[in-house]
Amino acid sequence: MPTKFDFVSPGIQLREIDQSQVTLVPEEDGLLLIGRSKKGPAMKPVKVNSMENFIDVFGTPMDGVKANDPWREGNTGAPSYAGYAAQAYLAAAVGPVKFIRLGGLEAAGATGTKKAGWNVPQNAFAGPIASAAAVESAVGIFVGENKAAVGDAAATATITISGTGAFMDNLSFIKLTDGEGNIVEIVCTNSAGASSAGVIGASGAGTTAAFATRVAEAINLTSTKMTAATSGSSVVTVTLTTLGTVGNAKPITTDNLNSNTTAQSSFTGGTNAALAVPAVLAGVLYMSASNVTLTGTGRLGGTITAGQGATAIVRDATTLNWTAEVSGSTTTKEEISFNFDPASKDFIRNVFNTDPTEFTAGTGDYNLNYFLGETFEHAVNRLSATNGLFAFTAAIRSGTVGDVGEFTNYQKPLAPAKSGWFIGKKAAQKKLFRLVALEDGADFNKSYVVRVKDLRLATALKPNATFSIEIAGVGMKASEYVEKYSNLTLNPNDPNYIAKRIGDAHQSWSVGKSKVVTTGIYNNISNLVRVEMSTASLNASDIPVGFVGPRTYLGQADIAETSVLTAVDWIQGRNQLPQPSAQADTINQLITGDTLNVTFPKYGLSVANTSIRGGNYGSTALLGLSYAAQKGDENFGDLGLLREDDLFNPHLSNTEANSLATFIFTLDEVETLAGKYYFEANASNPVALATLIDSGVKQFVAPFFGGFDGTNALLQNPFNEAQLIAGGSAQYSIESAIDMVSDRDVIRYDLISIPGVTTRAVNQDLVNQTEARGDALAIIDVAGIYQPAVDTGGNKVEQTIAAVTTEINAADLDSSYAAAYYPNVRLLDNLSPNGTVILMPPSVAAIGAIGRSEADSQPWFAPAGFQRGGLSPLGGRTGASVLGTVEHLTKADRDTLYQVNINPIARFPATGDTVIFGQKTLQQEASALDRINVRRLMNYLKKEIGDIADTILFDQNVQATWNRFKSRADTVLSQVKADFGIVEYKLVLDETTTTPDLQDRNILYAKVFVKPARAIEFIAVDFVITQSGVEF
Repeated sequence: MPTKFDFVSPGIQLREIDQSQVTLVPEEDGLLLIGRSKKGPAMKPVKVNSMENFIDVFGTPMDGVKANDPWREGNTGAPSYAGYAAQAYLAAAVGPVKFIRLGGLEAAGATGTKKAGWNVPQNAFAGPIASAAAVESAVGIFVGENKAAVGDAAATATITISGTGAFMDNLSFIKLTDGEGNIVEIVCTNSAGASSAGVIGASGAGTTAAFATRVAEAINLTSTKMTAATSGSSVVTVTLTTLGTVGNAKPITTDNLNSNTTAQSSFTGGTNAALAVPAVLAGVLYMSASNVTLTGTGRLGGTITAGQGATAIVRDATTLNWTAEVSGSTTTKEEISFNFDPASKDFIRNVFNTDPTEFTAGTGDYNLNYFLGETFEHAVNRLSATNGLFAFTAAIRSGTVGDVGEFTNYQKPLAPAKSGWFIGKKAAQKKLFRLVALEDGADFNKSYVVRVKDLRLATALKPNATFSIEIAGVGMKASEYVEKYSNLTLNPNDPNYIAKRIGDAHQSWSVGKSKVVTTGIYNNISNLVRVEMSTASLNASDIPVGFVGPRTYLGQADIAETSVLTAVDWIQGRNQLPQPSAQADTINQLITGDTLNVTFPKYGLSVANTSIRGGNYGSTALLGLSYAAQKGDENFGDLGLLREDDLFNPHLSNTEANSLATFIFTLDEVETLAGKYYFEANASNPVALATLIDSGVKQFVAPFFGGFDGTNALLQNPFNEAQLIAGGSAQYSIESAIDMVSDRDVIRYDLISIPGVTTRAVNQDLVNQTEARGDALAIIDVAGIYQPAVDTGGNKVEQTIAAVTTEINAADLDSSYAAAYYPNVRLLDNLSPNGTVILMPPSVAAIGAIGRSEADSQPWFAPAGFQRGGLSPLGGRTGASVLGTVEHLTKADRDTLYQVNINPIARFPATGDTVIFGQKTLQQEASALDRINVRRLMNYLKKEIGDIADTILFDQNVQATWNRFKSRADTVLSQVKADFGIVEYKLVLDETTTTPDLQDRNILYAKVFVKPARAIEFIAVDFVITQSGVEF
């Protein structure tokens, strides 16, 4: 009650005294899982409280069914067992799941196959066409505009008629070769009538002029590739329709001309005007012992039936497709008809293999070792197809001497996506800040963009320039966003300073220090990104008006017909692909005088005519990325990729020049036309920035790029048993995950598991860590269970009791803090629409049973038997159905397993139940702690009593404190006794335990004696048959 009032004069003071506060119930510690998922934060524990929450953060667990386009949609070919373990535990609703999504880390000094990421080494092609040496394993498909230069002149020839004479009837008069190499034959006849296709109607043409007219008529009727006209009275001039020098020297053969008629022996006079031909890298094929070539009509004309690399082929005018030949170590070739139209059934990603995990074993009918990685259909569709398109294949390399194979080397550890640097006004365009994803990995690149909005320039009255930041999903409407931060400034002394409002803290695991290290000053407010400020000197008037793109990987390649490509060119010539014989390192079938300007694809920007329906942008529209890019029509996952060589690091450092980026977008270079706006690099007539902002153009959007999972994309399960080797990235990553949850003061959990992993070293590490903590139970899988090939990295392993008992003895896993089960169970997935039945490792079944048992009773009840060990549905009502086990266990089998402390999972056909039928820990010595219910009881008591002890640390070491401790501890112990966890207990805390000597050393020492309640595992009942006279 209040005891003091501040009345000075008469009056009433009304106050509220709230005594209705609800005491928060401490959250259960829950389950910690380590495993794979489609997406989400990697290599850090993230707490989820429901399966909906899990799917939102980490995606639906992978059921082992491959995606249609694994390169873009992710590798889902191996089940993610940890996700189903999370589902089972969360279905029980007894606590949260703390999930560590595995990403690829790399030990210091790792080399070769022990490095994180993946690599396709040089292509040692040994097929029917063998290269002299290994060639680059990245083969690009390049597409260019098939246009003729303005000013090109066609080749011509003349036929001079000096007399009509007598002609031999029905004999060849002349043969002309057109610009595509086709022979046009004209026959002379004395039959009556005018000329027709292939025939000169000579009858009645009594003068040289009349006969010349008949010759011209016959040529025009015969071929569309040339035109003929009379010049003067007796000269026929024939002009090829194919422009340029391609027609020069095409032969003319004359037969049966009379002595007074002559013709040139070939066409002459064709010329080419110099022309810059736009071309772009359209796709990348990763190859081993394989080759890809194109067939069809060459750019110079003629049909190329034998596939040739580095040869320009025009697409088919009817189907708008190209035909590729993919060949391997035999003479058999796979023909693939393709285009770059995403709506077509022949879209390149629909018809080529896009699954990197089929690379090693081979794909298709002929087991060809290749896969299609990046494609840039948006870049192809920005080319002008007015005169058609042509394509060629060529090897790609880094363009740096000595960097052999670097383009296909993705051996990099886990990395976050970042935006480009946001820049200030011209002319300085100084770097201001960039945003870094809190979620490591590649998925962030594809999922989010950043918008800068509401720009307001600084004024004398308001010296802080302000702006807003939105994080939005790719394809979201301009009015939608995931997070928004308004009225931000770049003034460090202002409360709205961007780093304060969004946060700049970065937490990372330090291997050397074995702890999480935090950098930055301001806590993370955003759930998605943190701010990285530049080292430039900023002031209150600075404001972001643009951003830089990723680093320029490979510059524009300018290639003419005669260009001999060398080791320093990133596009390689004919001899760098397998060829029948040595070839010049050039691109074949190019027109003399033309220069291909081949560019590496980049993000589409809001340049002229790229908004909705091909127009420019309204004042309220988002500039920066193009309208198509904002909609999600461009696949951001194929741009700004992170490779091993620093040449391919897309992120510019603080000090690197902006000019190293693929582009610089800025509102300082926006032009206007008819009330609409567009960006133009180096604009000649830009709108002044202040005028632009006053007009409402004060918003733009930028991408994230460079995120990388650090895992091996060539493997369906990059953490399979074959990859779990000492010092290798896979084992190092798992061991790091175990290490980062070893401190019980940092993270708490009751159970821990890495479902599906059976490697002995990993199991020993997990059990040792759990025992060192002394407050959890590790559920492990041991070698000898069923494992499909995707989990072994080789052949599948069938389960056997002999193998699992041998492993458990050899591994010497003697601990009451761990438990193992056998065999696998058949689980019907109810999270995906595929209806997949997954052969789930036994740890998942055990986790579901433990969760369900705890939901029905308490942690100290045995999670086994028909009452609490049932597995269908797994964990609870929303769990998946367990259809049975992969192996039926007899009573003798169960006995064999239980003797080595492995808990059987039994299927009882008579009742249809699948049940956990044991509850032993892996402790070899017989004691109360060789049972799971007792181990979990002791873990519970230690945590509860330990939490009470925490509350009296640094209190006076006197009787009153002891009594307070005993009172609270007794409440816990008596409640556990009432709930059948212990039979009896005794708590001692007095001067016999905390002696004067200990008091002098600032130590409080208490003893708790407990008699655990044991579970009934064996039941003996004697049925005694008596004589008739016995009374009961």
